[in-house]
Amino acid sequence: MKQLLAHKDNQTGREQTLKAHLTQVSAQMCQNLGMLSFPMANRPEDLLYRVGRGHDIGKATEWFQRHLNDPEYRNPLSRHAMISAAIYAQKYWDNRDIVEFLGFLAIRCHHGNLDASYPSLEIPDAEINGMYWGLTTQLESCKKQCQGMDEADWIPDDLDLEQIHKNWRKTMKRIRLLKSPEPFFLLQYVFSKLISADKLDSASLLEQTGKLMQGDVEAVLEEKRKTAVVHLNSSRDKIRNTVLHQISTLSEEQLRKQRIFTITAPTGTGKTLTGLSAALALADRLEQAEKQRPHLISAVPFINILEQAIADYQSVFGDVLVHFGASDPAEFDSRMQEMPLQDQMLLTVSWEAPVVLTTFVQLFESILTGINKRLLKLNRLAGAIVLLDEVQAIKAEYYPLFAAVMDCMATYYGTRFILMTATQPKLFDCAQYTTKIQYKPQKPLELLPDYPIYFRQLHRTKLVPRWDELQSLETVCDAILEQSEKYNSILCVVNRVQDSIDLYHMLEKCDKEILYLSTNIVSVDRKAVIQRAKEYLNPENPVPFIMVSTQTIEAGVDLDFDMAFRDLAPMESIIQSAGRVNRSGSKGIDSPIILFDTGHYNKVYSDIACKLVRKTIQNEVKEADYQQMLTQYFDSVVSSDTTFDTEIYCKGILELDYEKLDEFHMIEQQDRATVLVMKDDIIEDMVQELCNLMREPEHSFEKNAEIQKKLSQIGAYTVEVYPNKILKNLPPKFKDCFDIDLNYYVADRMDWQRYYSGKTGFIAESGIMLF
Repeated sequence: MKQLLAHKDNQTGREQTLKAHLTQVSAQMCQNLGMLSFPMANRPEDLLYRVGRGHDIGKATEWFQRHLNDPEYRNPLSRHAMISAAIYAQKYWDNRDIVEFLGFLAIRCHHGNLDASYPSLEIPDAEINGMYWGLTTQLESCKKQCQGMDEADWIPDDLDLEQIHKNWRKTMKRIRLLKSPEPFFLLQYVFSKLISADKLDSASLLEQTGKLMQGDVEAVLEEKRKTAVVHLNSSRDKIRNTVLHQISTLSEEQLRKQRIFTITAPTGTGKTLTGLSAALALADRLEQAEKQRPHLISAVPFINILEQAIADYQSVFGDVLVHFGASDPAEFDSRMQEMPLQDQMLLTVSWEAPVVLTTFVQLFESILTGINKRLLKLNRLAGAIVLLDEVQAIKAEYYPLFAAVMDCMATYYGTRFILMTATQPKLFDCAQYTTKIQYKPQKPLELLPDYPIYFRQLHRTKLVPRWDELQSLETVCDAILEQSEKYNSILCVVNRVQDSIDLYHMLEKCDKEILYLSTNIVSVDRKAVIQRAKEYLNPENPVPFIMVSTQTIEAGVDLDFDMAFRDLAPMESIIQSAGRVNRSGSKGIDSPIILFDTGHYNKVYSDIACKLVRKTIQNEVKEADYQQMLTQYFDSVVSSDTTFDTEIYCKGILELDYEKLDEFHMIEQQDRATVLVMKDDIIEDMVQELCNLMREPEHSFEKNAEIQKKLSQIGAYTVEVYPNKILKNLPPKFKDCFDIDLNYYVADRMDWQRYYSGKTGFIAESGIMLF
């Protein structure tokens, strides 16, 4: 008798039986569970096992089996997710049981996005009954194939669809009345575990999972000590030793219960490597206590920080999985280099590696979502150590939401968080100011408890408010030129791209070397500008210059200026800008950061936060007093009229409202046009290769993966432009240039300087040529 199949590759002839697939997926779902703790699911591994065993039982129908053998065959009855879910519900779900309802939803949605709303469960009874009839005709074959498996006994005599729908309505009502985040986090985990195991097994990649995190920070530190300033070495070593001592002296109970940590340390004191040391030390202790070693997920707010951190991570760990929009899966992970590209991409989006370096967007938008592709990686957060660097970048309106999410993940998933910054926001102190989010967050444990001492010892910079004196770009330009007579390198950070371009042109008229940095220039040019600035700042051969930038430069860019100017912004942004000045302390004391106000802050930042800054900084503030000032500021922020976003939690999480979750974005969604700048041979060749791929008639996973890789690479040559700007100097569309419908405007190779300046990026006004 012909075997029932789960998968078949008609190109290679590779087949997988349904029995093997259900067995392997259910086994994989019960592995690497971390420290899961769900009171409503006493043994979550039992739920995971049942869902894995039942998720594809609907593939036993004759219609699905025919579809596998004939890809051109199309029949609605070949769909298997709903019938698999209905069979699961008939066997396990009754009496409005929440846990089995979540299993039902995970199976129902596992080939699409998660959705608990009623319409997603509707399907004509005739179709269900037809699919059920197909199952019964294959019953004998199915039972023979599944000998020794529970599934052979799962297929019921009939399906009570009306009762399933009634149970759905009753169970959702119970969930809404419960007002607990537990159902949401359990469903997210079960769904993520299912789709991850399903895809990895289908691609025969399960053997690539389960690698352990190992690394050596000390060897990297030893190399850095050879070139660092002596007094900085001393501070860095003291900070790191204190952090490691705190971890080593945690009691067994603290180690088990304490899951949220902070490291608050001044800029330039080696937080990245200290954080990695802390993660490795914590992993060692957890492995000893829990008999399983956590993996590491490190997230930063901006891609430019990530790009600069890669070298340190590779030095410590060797292979690192780097995941952001334009990342190359195999570039930093040698184990992927011999794999087919589609396998590389699947392992990357699943975060199947012991060390992952990613962005806040990838992390948080993979938690607060119902999108299938994003949820692939969520299960990897269970039992992991998550390093959040530069955590001050989180918007104030999200404080209660993110505090609740991290607290829930620590509670239900056993995730450990380490939050690192020089300006620690009061994420976990704002619950008292909003009554909508009811939770008792775990109080974070500071791993550098004497951090105020390190701030009080610093005399590198001071804040100099000139709010009323400097209120226009013209006055700021004059002030910069005046200071350039005394200082070799000057940074000026403004809030808007247009202001940065205008100021650049004002300064360009003078006999000074001027550099420009913002998101108005493509990524490859940003990297080149940062590298040139590093060369100019070389103390052995310094070049006098002025850099005009937007907030792109604030965090993670390792540049050391003599002084700076900063437009009005939230306090954490001002302090981060100050962190680009006299970082090593080798430029004397009290290097000035002059503060001005062009009045354009409300285009970018919270009006309340910026007004609090002006109120707080009335006189000069020296670096030794920054911490006291920050405490006062953050106390004011969380007790002010800040509008905290609570709907995502109260509706999206507590009520399983995935439409509400769709509204969550780490970066505010605004209509922008993408301009592709074909300024050199490299991008011209990439575009030609992409077009050749897209014109090929054959369709395959490998081809689609190659196309996705090319699109990611092309991203380094694109810039996002507001519609009102691009309409004033509109490039042709990609389709008009290459007869392929991609959502780009193209500054082509022959005419790119009409649309793009090599100095300041996209040219918003037609006819303005910047060379």
